[in-house]
Amino acid sequence: MTLRLCSLAARGLWVEMLAIMGISEKVGYLQIGGRPITTEQMAVMAGVTVDQAQERIKELELNGVFSRDENGVIFNRRMAREFIEFQEASECGKRGGNPVLKRKNQESIVQNPETRIQKLEATEGLRDTLKGGVKGGVKGKAIEDIKTFIPPTLQELQSYICEQKYTFSAEAFLAHYETNGWMRGKSKIKDWKACCRTWHLKDKEKPTITKEKTWTSC
Repeated sequence: MTLRLCSLAARGLWVEMLAIMGISEKVGYLQIGGRPITTEQMAVMAGVTVDQAQERIKELELNGVFSRDENGVIFNRRMAREFIEFQEASECGKRGGNPVLKRKNQESIVQNPETRIQKLEATEGLRDTLKGGVKGGVKGKAIEDIKTFIPPTLQELQSYICEQKYTFSAEAFLAHYETNGWMRGKSKIKDWKACCRTWHLKDKEKPTITKEKTWTSC
């Protein structure tokens, strides 16, 4: 925007300066071979007099088109910044990382040290689950949904039934679900205790012809 405040002559000289900055070993800086381009050299390259070059460079500087480093070398802020970002991205790319994402990740870890711990715990948890026997891949499935179902033993089932004071047979329950592969309808059972509650409710709905069951086995 500041360039539009300059005269056409000054803009033309700026184009010549940009061309030199683009091929400089320090991209974005008006120098060749490590030495800054003088006003006299710029005048020769642009085909103008030294006074004209000096006047147009002064106009560009007054309008904030370029900056100077600590040594007084003219440089284009955007060109120099983008070249630094390019070099950084190139180096990070060689190491297999996106510089922007890595920088944000590092800042997040510094600000919140628990972030990395949580990420590691989540990774380890998923790895343990997969080692537990999940087959066929887990793509598109939420981690919390990946659970390894462990059927109860007869002793565990009897203990739970006794604790809850249910009246159905543990042997019948176990035989039923072992036969159908621990399926309820078309879904794999995830909580056998929930099935016990369902059996208990169904058992209560049965006609009460004989209700002389005792809890001597508990």
